[in-house]
Amino acid sequence: MVSGGITRFHSVQNALEYVKSDGIVAVHDGVRPLVGTDLLARLFAAAEAHEAVIPVVPVSESVRRVSGDQEGEMSEPVDRDGLVLVQTPQVFRADILKEAYRQPFRPSFTDDASVVEAAGHTVKLVPGERLNIKVTTPDDLSLADSLVRLFSSGL
Repeated sequence: MVSGGITRFHSVQNALEYVKSDGIVAVHDGVRPLVGTDLLARLFAAAEAHEAVIPVVPVSESVRRVSGDQEGEMSEPVDRDGLVLVQTPQVFRADILKEAYRQPFRPSFTDDASVVEAAGHTVKLVPGERLNIKVTTPDDLSLADSLVRLFSSGL
């Protein structure tokens, strides 16, 4: 067990102290409990050829940028073409990830890929899975519970 940090960046940085510099490292959010084995296989296969690999899914809903208040009085549509949602696990060559986490923290580091890219490395995008949901709200938890019940019923 490794102590968490004040941010995700600091938690991963703490964990990397215990990782050897060779091999492949996957960083996964505990709030994504439904990651599939097919996705894991694709990510690790891609990591054999690329130094950094992340799963993504295309944005399928309409997107708007809100300015001013958050009530939506002032907003504009955003073209969703080319936009993707980033998931975990994110998979990296251990030496690349450890090197990237030696740089100082920045608030723009929202995931490991952003840290690695800031260190000058390229990140390969791999198709993710829609069911690899992030559980952050009570509704997400209800959805995850329903999916687990559905899958465990054999359907």
